Amino acid sequence: MNKERIELSARSTLEGFLNRIGYITTDIPSNDKTPSWDGHIRLYNSKDSSAKKFLAKNIPVQLKGHYANPPYSNLISFSIETDDLRNYLNHNGVIFFVVYLNENDDYKIYYNTLSTLKIRRLLKGKENQDTISVHLDEFPNDKDEAVDVFYNFANDMKMQLPEKDFTLEDVFNNRIPGFDSFNITYSGIKYKDDPIGYFLNHPATVSLKHTVTGITIPLDTIFLASFGSNLNKPISVNGKKFYDNFELIRYKDDIFDMKFGKSFSYKLQKIGNTVKGNFHYDLQGNLQERIHDTKFLIAYLENKEFEVDKHKGFNLKDSDINDKNINIEYFKNNLNLLEKIEELLKKLKITTTLDYDKVTEKDEETFVNLINTVLLEMPCSPTNPDKLYKISIANITFLLIAKRIDENNYKIINFFSEENTADCAFAYRDENKTQTMFRIPPSFVLRRNDFTTLDNIDYDLLYNDIVKNQSSDELKEYTFYLMDDIISGYKERTNNKAQMKDFIIKALQYLSQNVKEYDYENIKNDFCSY
Repeated sequence: MNKERIELSARSTLEGFLNRIGYITTDIPSNDKTPSWDGHIRLYNSKDSSAKKFLAKNIPVQLKGHYANPPYSNLISFSIETDDLRNYLNHNGVIFFVVYLNENDDYKIYYNTLSTLKIRRLLKGKENQDTISVHLDEFPNDKDEAVDVFYNFANDMKMQLPEKDFTLEDVFNNRIPGFDSFNITYSGIKYKDDPIGYFLNHPATVSLKHTVTGITIPLDTIFLASFGSNLNKPISVNGKKFYDNFELIRYKDDIFDMKFGKSFSYKLQKIGNTVKGNFHYDLQGNLQERIHDTKFLIAYLENKEFEVDKHKGFNLKDSDINDKNINIEYFKNNLNLLEKIEELLKKLKITTTLDYDKVTEKDEETFVNLINTVLLEMPCSPTNPDKLYKISIANITFLLIAKRIDENNYKIINFFSEENTADCAFAYRDENKTQTMFRIPPSFVLRRNDFTTLDNIDYDLLYNDIVKNQSSDELKEYTFYLMDDIISGYKERTNNKAQMKDFIIKALQYLSQNVKEYDYENIKNDFCSY
């Protein structure tokens, strides 16, 4: 086919398709000599009438034909003359069509809606080139989607291109004064009741509107990868509610992903006339979140179904699952371990939430040993029975001590337990280097680093120890330096500071009223203003 026949065939092919879809009429003269343009598409607000009162927009188009045999790809590149692009830029853009065809009536239509924003960015840095390569997509075969192409381009044509090229970053950094209305607009037929569906499957123009003047400027073209929303609908198993809400994320091609708890994802995709479910689990979160998620997982595996807002149908038997060898007994044993760890931490009076994502296999082995020795009080024979055991697991740190039961056996207890009754001897030297021995309670051996890191400090016990141990000058002086360590530890601490702060204020209040040798009132005022 010669060039003239290719162009004529391309014109008749495009017009033949467009004139069947409604809402538009074509005006693409043959052998048109107008520079840069081949004609116009008239867009109407009526599907069946082309009366003047329904005319929405007169859209300029450029059409090129290209001889090629199938198979045709879904995306092509085409070189456009730079002079043509400049003309389009100065006249509100153009829809650029390329028709691939051959003598057997095989064809595919490609297009690019070249808005002024797109053209400016195509030209940037390439102004001296003769041509610029532009990507073109397959034109929709669906009639309503095809109409949407023209409606949305007509909306882009209404926007005034500013002299300066702004970006989304400029918006986020408040560099565009006066433009504070952020918009992504859909205009069309197919997705009029579902604009999010359009944005997930098509590029969309982001625009800004000036509050005072009402001027709208194009900002960027984006592809919406996903759209999420939180739905306050309960998720239950066999009538028992586990979650009050979930996040529903929608993707391209009507793929939906329900995310709930910390560990679960349930994807839904329509395949033909059926809906396919895909359940995915990956136990995550802190200790309490893992316990709750594990309970749900066990219930789901036992009942084979969960409900959303009392709507059933989320069947395990109809769903793919990421672990084909899932073992319910494993999760029951794991749940038992997690609940025992929760009991252990409660017994140790640890209120810090355990970040279980940071717990290692070795940490779990330590927890098993502590469950046996501390929670279940099984006797043991520690290597260093007189040693304090400062244990750090994930984000918690706690202090334990071994207490003798008999000659060969000990029990491991919370350092702050009432069972830890052994006072400690402390040597004091006065200014004449005269040594005096006196007794202090166990809690008094703590230092600044302990108050910075420990999560099992019993502040009620510590307060009572302070109140009971102000009977001598040596104990009063010791308490003064202890309070300095406590306050320094508080300032360096990064978590669970509220209870510690209340204790410090309460202790300073008592000391300021009952120990006059030190200026606790001023210390309290300084601390409260910290």
